[in-house]
Amino acid sequence: MNKIFFRMLTVVMIISTISCFSAPIIKNSSDDPKTPINTNKLIGTWQLCKSDSTVNSDMNGQVGTAEYKILTGETFTVIMVENNKKIFMGEFSGSYTIKDDIYTENIQYSHPSMTSGVGASNTFKFELKNGYFIIKGTNNVWNQIWKKIKD
Repeated sequence: MNKIFFRMLTVVMIISTISCFSAPIIKNSSDDPKTPINTNKLIGTWQLCKSDSTVNSDMNGQVGTAEYKILTGETFTVIMVENNKKIFMGEFSGSYTIKDDIYTENIQYSHPSMTSGVGASNTFKFELKNGYFIIKGTNNVWNQIWKKIKD
């Protein structure tokens, strides 16, 4: 499984890098574009957890299915992996911004079945706590807990 995951991670990181050719749009609370927030703690691979903070490995009732969020300094990608079928699916990808405790994903690319999301911006209140990235939707219904699995 690790070999497949790391191959998949490499493909997704390439897609994420290609998807964003602009400079980072991460700003600090002073709105000075020359002063970026330190996002190093966000950068890495996160796995979606259940509401009790345990890793979710049975998405949609399918055992062996997991969802990952991969964050670079300026892009995000969300993918679903079906280990039993040995497949993965890119769900969304784009840029993100941070201002104070607000994390905003700007969807630029999607899986063909989810193209209605392209162009959307989803805003979340967020916190980093004990290796978890906790987001609560402010203009959407998504409240999620992600556990960091790889820097």
